[in-house]
Amino acid sequence: MRRNLEPAALSAALREADALPQALSKLYEVVEEKASQSISWYLDAKRHQAFWSKSIRGFALALVGLGGLAPLLGAAGVPPPLVGWDKLGYLFLALAAALLAFDRFFGFSTAYTRYITTALALQRVLAELHLDWIALLSQRPAGAGNAPTTQPFLDRLKGAQKAVLDLIDGETQEWVAEFKSNVAELERMAKTQKEGLAAGTIEVTIKDGASDPVELWVDAVRRGTLQGTERAQIGSVAPGQHVVSARRGGATPREATALVVVPAGGVASATLAVG
Repeated sequence: MRRNLEPAALSAALREADALPQALSKLYEVVEEKASQSISWYLDAKRHQAFWSKSIRGFALALVGLGGLAPLLGAAGVPPPLVGWDKLGYLFLALAAALLAFDRFFGFSTAYTRYITTALALQRVLAELHLDWIALLSQRPAGAGNAPTTQPFLDRLKGAQKAVLDLIDGETQEWVAEFKSNVAELERMAKTQKEGLAAGTIEVTIKDGASDPVELWVDAVRRGTLQGTERAQIGSVAPGQHVVSARRGGATPREATALVVVPAGGVASATLAVG
């Protein structure tokens, strides 16, 4: 497969032509070669995309089937290989979704459809050029070589060359739009994930206002001491569920515990009584 589509060498064809009929013949060869080269490029390029598209979607389909089969195996009493069949079912479905997302973001399936449709459209342009060229030749008077007679031939070559370039440009613009869309989607997902992992804050209120120092703990990790105040904020807490404890020493040690859910980048409140 050629690495890139090469431009049509129209100027070289004109330099090699000594007369108008010869130039017309050279131009026809160049336009035909450009269309043929483009068709070959797309047909060769689609093989790589087709392989990955079919492989990824085939594996995804198999995983979806396994995900649906796993609960049935569990209900039938078949012992699971590692973990429960319900967890394996979710795992299979998650892997299938990941494969489809991989295909979507790298565009294997969409590229395959673009390449095959563009190749077919180029083949149609080339076939129409061949038929129209024969029709024009059959209508041309014998020995004609003047400009008015050759103008229909030039117009037909111009139309065919424009059709080829428009198809290539259209396919490229679709790829650019898809690439930008995928990049934007990846950036959105990365931003959402970052926001979902943003640290939050726990606002603790000691209900009885005891004068003795009160130690504050989050998930068995000491996070500070309250003394002379009833409220405190514990920052840099990962989003999710946490156990908050307040421990007061003295003659009668006391401890109070609360379960809080910290939102990403938000504040969770906990009221504890250690009096």
